[in-house]
Amino acid sequence: MMTGVVLVCFIMLLTEIQFGAIQAQTICNSPQYLELGKRGIVTCRFHKDFFAVWWYTSIDFGNSRPTVKYQNKLTTGPGYESGEFDVHPNGSLIVTEVLLKYEDVFTVAYLPSKEELYGFINVEVIVTVKPDVPFPFITQCGNVSNKCFTVADEADIECSVRGVRPKIHLDFIARTLEGDKNISRELVITSDGDVYTSTVITSYAFHLSPRVVLLVCKAYTNIPGLFENTESIALVQNSLVQTIPDQATSITIQRYERMELHCAENENAFIVWKKAIPPRYEDYELLFYSVNFGQSLIEVFAEDIILENNVSLVLPSVDVQHEGEYVCFYGDGMSDGVRVYNVTVVVLAYPAIDGCNGQAYCELPREYEGSLTCSIKGIRPNVELQWRAYFEDESDLILFSNQKRIVKYNRESFDVTLIVQYRVSDKRRKRLTVECRVVSANNLLSNLARKMDLLFFKEKTFQSHVVTRDVEEEIRMLEAVSGEKRNQFLNEIKERYKDLYDAVKPIPYMKDKTICGNDVFVDPCITFKDSNGKWIGLQTYHNVFSDPRIKSERLLLEGEPGYGKSTLAFQYAYDWCNSIQDSPLKDVDILILLRLKQLGGVSSFYRGIKEFLLPRKSTLTESDIENILTNSNSVVIILDAFDEYPDQNSRTSHIISIIAGKMFCDLIVLLTTRPLCLPQKYSPSPKRLRLRGFTQKARKYYIRKAVDNNDQTVREIEGCLEDNPILRDLCEVPLLFVHFAHIMYDYRNFTTLNSATKFFRHMISCLSHHIKNETQDVDNCNDDLLKNWQHKLYIKAFKALREGRKRMVCRKEELCEKLDQKFYNLYKDMGILVEVPYITAEFFTFNPDHVQYRQEVTFCHKVFCEWYAAHYLSDYIQKNPSLDLKECLRNLHPVDVQYLYRFSCGLNPDSAEKIINYLAEIEGVDKFAILCIFEKTGSIENIKQTISQLCSDGLIISDHDSLLLQRSSMQLLEISAKSKIPVKLLQLHNCFESVDFSISTLNTTSGLAMPSWILVEQLGLRMFNKRTSYDEYVDILKFSAKCPSLSLLGFYGSPPPESFKDESIPSDLQKRNVKVKYYGSYLESPVYTLDLRTGQWKRTDGAQCTEEDFNQMESDWKKVGDRDVDELRRLIFKYREQLSLSATKGNVTPGFVNDDDSIAHGNDDIDIMSQLRIDRKAHTHD
Repeated sequence: MMTGVVLVCFIMLLTEIQFGAIQAQTICNSPQYLELGKRGIVTCRFHKDFFAVWWYTSIDFGNSRPTVKYQNKLTTGPGYESGEFDVHPNGSLIVTEVLLKYEDVFTVAYLPSKEELYGFINVEVIVTVKPDVPFPFITQCGNVSNKCFTVADEADIECSVRGVRPKIHLDFIARTLEGDKNISRELVITSDGDVYTSTVITSYAFHLSPRVVLLVCKAYTNIPGLFENTESIALVQNSLVQTIPDQATSITIQRYERMELHCAENENAFIVWKKAIPPRYEDYELLFYSVNFGQSLIEVFAEDIILENNVSLVLPSVDVQHEGEYVCFYGDGMSDGVRVYNVTVVVLAYPAIDGCNGQAYCELPREYEGSLTCSIKGIRPNVELQWRAYFEDESDLILFSNQKRIVKYNRESFDVTLIVQYRVSDKRRKRLTVECRVVSANNLLSNLARKMDLLFFKEKTFQSHVVTRDVEEEIRMLEAVSGEKRNQFLNEIKERYKDLYDAVKPIPYMKDKTICGNDVFVDPCITFKDSNGKWIGLQTYHNVFSDPRIKSERLLLEGEPGYGKSTLAFQYAYDWCNSIQDSPLKDVDILILLRLKQLGGVSSFYRGIKEFLLPRKSTLTESDIENILTNSNSVVIILDAFDEYPDQNSRTSHIISIIAGKMFCDLIVLLTTRPLCLPQKYSPSPKRLRLRGFTQKARKYYIRKAVDNNDQTVREIEGCLEDNPILRDLCEVPLLFVHFAHIMYDYRNFTTLNSATKFFRHMISCLSHHIKNETQDVDNCNDDLLKNWQHKLYIKAFKALREGRKRMVCRKEELCEKLDQKFYNLYKDMGILVEVPYITAEFFTFNPDHVQYRQEVTFCHKVFCEWYAAHYLSDYIQKNPSLDLKECLRNLHPVDVQYLYRFSCGLNPDSAEKIINYLAEIEGVDKFAILCIFEKTGSIENIKQTISQLCSDGLIISDHDSLLLQRSSMQLLEISAKSKIPVKLLQLHNCFESVDFSISTLNTTSGLAMPSWILVEQLGLRMFNKRTSYDEYVDILKFSAKCPSLSLLGFYGSPPPESFKDESIPSDLQKRNVKVKYYGSYLESPVYTLDLRTGQWKRTDGAQCTEEDFNQMESDWKKVGDRDVDELRRLIFKYREQLSLSATKGNVTPGFVNDDDSIAHGNDDIDIMSQLRIDRKAHTHD
C-alpha cells in the first residue's frame, strides 16, 4: 500500500520538482557508455544509507512499474526477474548483457530515506563497440602495432577504424617541428549493421617533405577505453623518389672494433637507418627508426646496434656480417636528407712463409734457384700477395717467375697462397733479404708483411773455397740447434709438466690423496661451433686436435670457472709426455703449456717459457728456446686462462701477438678462457669450443675413479643429488662436485642440505673441522680474534668483486699482514686460498738475469669469493637501514655474481628482503629472484605458490636470455617437478641443440640440460636460427615420449620432414594421444598435425600435405629468420593478462587444457600455441 502511495506521489510531483544539471551530475554522470554484449553498470553515487532506488529503462515510463527496484536491500521487478538487470548494493544499475535496445535515456527515482523524496534523474546510455583493431590503423602498416615504418608511393594513403560504435571522426596529420599540419583529403563513414567504419584518405603525404614524412592518423573520441591508442604513427618513405644518392662515404674498419656512423648534426623530427641486404644489395632491411619530439619513440630491429643521441648508429663490436651499405634518412617534417656509408670490415692476418714456423723474421738455407711459398690465412677481404726483394737496391739481384696463386673462401675470410719460382743472378751473394707482403690500397692491409734472409748453398760450379767454407759454417750454425740442447729442453719441460699433473689434490687438505691427474681425469663434454652456428658434441677430448671439422691454427676453448679448463690442459700435457697411443699429440715435437695468470709483466713468450717451464738453474737461454721452436717440425701451444691474464691490454706482449696471429700464425694455438672474457682481437677467426658441466655419467665415472669404486657409494652420492635440484645445479661445476663427492664420502650427512647456502656452510665447516684436527695454531686463538680476521677476508672478497675482478688477487705478504699468518695458513691448507707464483715486474724490467719471484693469492674458485663477500654484504645491509643498494651493488650484476646474491639472502633473512626487492627492479631476473627467496626461506613449501603461478603462466627459455636467466628457468622446472607442480606451457626459443638419450636430457645451446621427467604439458620448440635435420626431429619426438605429462608438442620455424618412418615415431606418443603440430613461421600460417600412425603431416581439413605446402613452409621460414624474442615475450604477456582476466571473471583455473589443445575460459577458447607466432605484416619491412 505504501509503495503505491509513494509511486502516485512521484507522478504527481514529477512536473513540480526540478533538479539542476549540476545537482543531477553529482549523483549520476550522463552520458554513460556500455559495451555491447558485455556486462555493464550505469554508475551512480547515492548516499550509502539510502532507502530505495527505482530504475526505468526510458524517460517515458508513464504509470508503468519500475523495471527494477532496490528497496530495503531487496531487489525486485520484471527486469530483475528476467535476468536482464540487477542493482548493485550502492544503487547502480547492473546490465547483465548490454543490448543495442538499451541505447536510450534511463531514469532512476531516488529516495534517500523513507520520508525524503529526492526525485528523478535521467542518464543517457550510449552503447559502444570497440573497433576490430584497438587503434586507427594505417593500411600500409597493418593492424598489429600503432607505429611503423613503411614505403609507399604518391597514391592515396589510407587510415581506418572498423567495426566501431558510435561513429568516429578521423584526421590525417603531417607532424613537423613547426607543428601538426592537417592533410586529410576525404573522410568516409559507412555503416555495417550496428557498427561503423571510418576511413580517411590523403594523397598529399609528401607535399612538405619529398623523401620521408611522419604521418599521424588521429581518432577523436571522449569515450574512455574505446581505443588503446587514439593515434597511429607511420614514418613513410616515398618509393617514387630516388632516395639513395650515388655518392657514399667509404669506411674501412677492423673486425671487433667500435663503429659509429653519424646521420645528421641538426635537430631532426625523425631518423631512419637501413642496411642493404646481400647478396644483390638491391633491397634494404630496417635497422631502427627514431621520432625525436613530443613523446620520443625509438624502434630497434637489430639487436646488436645501439642508437646514440637518437641519431648515430653504433656497433660496439663490428663483425663480418655488418659489412655493407648503410643509409640514413633524416628530416624535420618540412625538409629532409639522406646519408650513405659503404662499410668494409677487415679481418687482419699476417703472411706466413713456409719453413719459418710463424716467425716474423727467419733465416733459411736455400740454393740460388728454387721455389718460395707464402700464405695468409683468415684474411678479409681477398688480397694479393707479392714476393719481392726487401731492399730496393737489391731488386735486380733476384727474379721471381711462374707465380701460382691459390685462394680458398671460408665463409667469412680467405686463405691466400702464393708460390713462386726464384733465381738469384749474383752467385757470390751469401744472403739476400726477401719479403712476402700484402698488396692493397687499404692502409690497414698494406703493412702486412713477413721477411726472411735466404742463406745460399755453394753451387756445383767452381766458387772461391774461402767463401764456400764461410757460408757452410754459417749455415751449420743457423740450420738447427744442437741435439744436446734440444734434448735438454724436452727433458726439462716434461719434468715440469710431470710435477703439475702428478700433484693433483682433489681436495687440497687431503694430503694423503695427492695423485696423478690422469688417474682421476674424466673425459669432459666438449662441443664446437660449426659453420652454421650450431654447437656439436665431440666424442672425446682427443678430437680437439684430430677432428677435421675443427681443423684450425687457432682454437678457443670456453668454460665457466671450475669447469676443468686447466685440468684438461694438464691432461694434454700428460698425453704428450707419455706418448699416449690414442692421443693426436703423441706425434707432436713440442707442446708448450703456459698458465697466463703467471705472465703479468712478462712480455717475451720465450722468457715466460724459461721462467715457468724450465728449472731455475737451466743453462738454456731465450735465444736457445726460440731456435728450438723455430726448427721444430710441429709445435702445439696451449695458453691457459686468458681471463686471468694480467696484460690483456698490452701492446708489446708476445701473448697478445700470438692471439692476434702476428706470431706463430701457422702453429696450432689453444687458448682457454671464460665465456664472458674473450679476446677482442683474435686472428685468424678461431674455432670455438665449449666445456660443459659434469653430466650424471661423468659424476658416476669420477666417483668410481677417485672416491670409491663401490655401487653403494655411487648410489648414495647420486641419490642425494637426484633429490635436490639446488645441489645438482651446484655440482654441475666439476670443481664443486669433487668437493661434494669427497666430503659426502667422508661425512655422509649432506642429505638435509636443501639450499646453496646450507650446502656451502656445511662444506666450509667440514673443511675447517678437518684442518683444525691437524693443527693447534688456530685453536689457540680466541673467538674474537678469529672473527676479526674473517671480517677482513670478507671485506677483501667484496671489494674484489665490486671492483670488477672475478676473484680476489693480492700479494701474499699483504694478505698475511692483514689476516695473520696462522689464519692465512688455515685457509691455504683448506684449499680455499691458492698461491700462484709470479715475476715482479720491477726486477724483471731492470735486471732480467736476477729475477725475483713472489706469490699472489686468490680463491680456488669464484664461488668461494662470492661466499665470503656475501658475509660482508648481508651484514652491511642489515646494519645500514637507509643504504642505497643501487650504489652499493654497482658493478655487481646478478648475471656475473649470482651466488653473491643467493648466499646473502640465505645468510641473513633481514637483508634478504631488501635484496629481493632490489632484484625485482632489474629487468630479466624475475625467475632468479625466486631462487633468492628460496635461499632465504630454505624451503620449497614457502615458494610453491609463486612457482605455481610462474608455471601456470608459461615459461620461456631463449638463446637471447643470459645464462643466469636460463639456468634459473631450468631450476624452476626441476623444482616444480619435484613438487608435483605442472608447467602448462614451455617455449624453447632458438636454444635446442641435441638430445642425450644416455641420460634422457634435452640439451640447450648454452650447455644446460633439461631432464625428461619435468612436468610439461605443452612444449613448443621455436627453431628460426638454423635448419633442424630429420634426425633432430626424430630425437625430439623420442624425448617427448619420455615426458610424463606432455599432451602437445609444437614446432615453429624450421620446416619438418615431409614424413617420418614408422620406427621413428615412438609408440608412447600414440598411446597417450600426444598431439604433434607444426605451427609454421607466421601468425597467418596454417597449422599442420602429424598423423602418428602414418608419419604424414595433415592440414586442418584432414587432407595430406602437398609439395606446395612444404614449399610454403620453407619460403616462410627463410623470410622470417631469427626474430626478436621480445615479440614472443609481448605475446606471452598479452595472453597471461587474458588468462588472469578470464579466471577472475569466470572463476576458472588459468591454463586448463581442453581436448582440442585450447585453454578453456567460459565461452572463450584461446589456442595459445597457435597465437604465439609472428604476424607477417608486423615483421615485414622494405
